This record gives sequence, C-alpha cells and structure tokens, in this order.
Amino acid sequence: MHDTTSRGRAWHPAGARPSIPWVLLIAVLTMGSGMGNPGCGGDDSAASCAGGCEIQGAYVLRFDDTASPGPECEASGVVLPEGRTLTLARAGDGVSVTATLEGEDLTLTGSYFGGGLPSLDLVGRKELRGREQPPFTLRFDVAGLFSTAPRRASDEVTYWGTFRVTAEHTVEGQPRCSFERSFVATR
Repeated sequence: MHDTTSRGRAWHPAGARPSIPWVLLIAVLTMGSGMGNPGCGGDDSAASCAGGCEIQGAYVLRFDDTASPGPECEASGVVLPEGRTLTLARAGDGVSVTATLEGEDLTLTGSYFGGGLPSLDLVGRKELRGREQPPFTLRFDVAGLFSTAPRRASDEVTYWGTFRVTAEHTVEGQPRCSFERSFVATR
C-alpha cells in the first residue's frame, strides 16, 4: 500500500511548487544584476538612475606604473595621462555617461551600472592621419568600479580600473600603439 500523503499534505514532485522563501531569496540575489530589478543601468535605452548615481564631475587620474607607454605610442602622440582630469557628465537621470580626457581631442561614452559594485565602462575613438599613409584609429577604453554609489555630486568617491589604448586599422609602417595600465581616480 502506497501512501500519497505525508502528515496530511499532498505529495508533489520536486520543483513543482517552490516555497515562498526560496522565491524571495532568488529575487533578492538578482536585484541589480539585470536579471531582476535593473537598478541604475541595463540595456534598456529608457533606463534611469533613481539614487546613488551622482558620478558626474572631475576625476584626477593616477597610475601605478607611470613609465612611458613606449615608442609606438609616442609616435602616435599618446602619452600616459598621469595627473590629468577625466570629466564625467550624465544627462538628467539617465544611465548614459559622456566623458572627456584632459589633453585629448575625443569623447568617451558608456553606461553607468549601479548596485552592489557600481561600474562604468567608457569607449572612445580618435582618428589620426599621416602625411602619406591612410588614417588609423586609436581606441581608448576606460573600465572600472566606484568605491561607493554617490548620492550627491559633492560626495567624495574613488573610481579605479583599467585604462587601455589600442591602435586599430593600422597598415605597415604606422605605429601600433598598445598599452594597458591600472588607475585610481578621485573626485
């Protein structure tokens, strides 16, 4: 004789009915990850920041390794931006960020992702033209994390990560600048 009840409750196959605490745990763990609550950021073009998103302002860049990026980069006019200012701007309450780098004629763009570890990845390109060779592009990547999700534009905050410059679409004879350095920037 098989008993289909256990202590007065009907038997259900495993996974047929998740318990409420398990569902709540999954919801809490996925908040801000893009799997649940989008937080500040996400792929939605209408995404907005509700709080902890006041990252705009001027950040002074400092590098662990301040050596020259090398002769290929110097030939392209690229120098390490030690002590220069990275200025971030965010329009309205959106997650889109634009940035300028002191001493460089380029605009970097990216999206701010808030949550547990707020992050910002920026990309910009600068076209260089030689006298007798076709133009080539320098790609600037700035990717990092914030020490906190600032609630006011006056809050002190640190942004740290990786600064990378890479030459794209070069031909024989053009400098092939490529370097990557760790940075810390404070506002």
